[in-house]
Amino acid sequence: MNENRNKIINWLLAVAGTCFMLFYLDGTLPREIFWKILFSRTFHILILLFVAIYFIIRQFDDGIEIRLLLFYCLWAGITRIIQGDTLLKENWRYLADLSLMIVVFAPGVLLKRASREKLLTWMAVFVLVFLFTPGIIAIFTAITRSYVYSDLWKMGIGYPDEWWRITIFSVHPNTSAGIYLAALCLALILFFHTHNLWLRIMLVLSSCVSFIVIALTASRNGQTWAAVVIGLTVGFVVFERLGISLKKGIRFLVLIMIAGILAASLYQLNEPIRSGLWNIYEKQNATTISKVSDNYNEEEQLKQKDVEVPASTETESSTAVQTEEESESEDIQYHPDTRNYFESQRKTLYWSALKSLQIEPKRILIGSPKNDVMDVSYSLIPENHWDSNFHNVFLDVINHFGAPALMLVILFYCVIIRHGFGLLLADPGKRTFKDLPLLLPVVAFMGYHMLESTFIGSDFCGLFLFFSCGMLTGTAKEIKTSQD
Repeated sequence: MNENRNKIINWLLAVAGTCFMLFYLDGTLPREIFWKILFSRTFHILILLFVAIYFIIRQFDDGIEIRLLLFYCLWAGITRIIQGDTLLKENWRYLADLSLMIVVFAPGVLLKRASREKLLTWMAVFVLVFLFTPGIIAIFTAITRSYVYSDLWKMGIGYPDEWWRITIFSVHPNTSAGIYLAALCLALILFFHTHNLWLRIMLVLSSCVSFIVIALTASRNGQTWAAVVIGLTVGFVVFERLGISLKKGIRFLVLIMIAGILAASLYQLNEPIRSGLWNIYEKQNATTISKVSDNYNEEEQLKQKDVEVPASTETESSTAVQTEEESESEDIQYHPDTRNYFESQRKTLYWSALKSLQIEPKRILIGSPKNDVMDVSYSLIPENHWDSNFHNVFLDVINHFGAPALMLVILFYCVIIRHGFGLLLADPGKRTFKDLPLLLPVVAFMGYHMLESTFIGSDFCGLFLFFSCGMLTGTAKEIKTSQD
């Protein structure tokens, strides 16, 4: 009886944690409703209530990973108290927001293998079905060079104003790339979880849509890890096929070599994808202009039968129509991504992050108040007043919460990486091939957040990393237990 009750409680906690993550998926709710819920007192109380219930029921039985996340949140609270918010009146909602990392990590360690796979499957199906249509719309807007906006949702898809990078749900192109990077990972995970031919065809189609959308965002970070994910997937197949004939170390080197070569090759496809869709737009536009001009000339010829029009006037009018159409097309120009891969404004941002530690040494121990973190950076780089973080997980953490928090993050990453190697190099008799793709989102989003932010707030991409780490941890621990 107690076992069944615990199973139900674990399921409820896991589903609740997953729903919290999906709430942050852009586009699931109209913007006004989303912000109203997000800033409500009730929402943050629910998060803290979930965390409290989780630790009352589970205590510290789910491993060091949960403890590291808890210690991180506690230290974040201590730094706010030291900085003057004694009763946490100003920062309690921010700390509740931070504790979501515990909430979304929990499902992976709460459930057993069969239940965990079921939850992951349904979550992945929801995300893929939800993102597929916006992905198709995004490709359509690339062909038509348009922007589709919803007044109800207060968000759009396409190219707003004069942007040369596509946006999904009116979020930054880098965030759009992260969302579809998650979709790509989930599609590849499900591909190896099913043997149904039609489902696999749909998953391949979904993967292609995700890859194209990431290419359209022109996010070098997203494009890199999308290529790595596909390279690793092919590498996993070869890795398993060589399982009998080669030692583990050699198989691992083969995996890295295959993934690296494929990733470098796939990355080169991004610009041809963007330019190819632009060529389709140009051909359609040229055809439209030609048809408009022909129709206009036919109408003028019909008018000439009743009223004779001077040739000069006809020519000027025809030219005016063509000029108007052509000027509209000339307003939209193709912007090839000629940026050097290793050149980025982030270098200056990283320099300012390190200088912030030097100018305000207290940051090294207790960080800085959330609203003041970027002040030094803004003074050092006057032209940059739009970045809200340092776009690197380690630099963001130390500037927000100090070196103790950074050490906890590094320890957490080390534990997850150890689980990853444990899963990869486990005896094939103890794990199945479909376990390997669980590594994809962990590798992708650990890499993705080297150039973005996490551990300092909640968004879908950051929460998806913790969810994926939880799924990997639960699976790796079960495999290790069976080996022991």
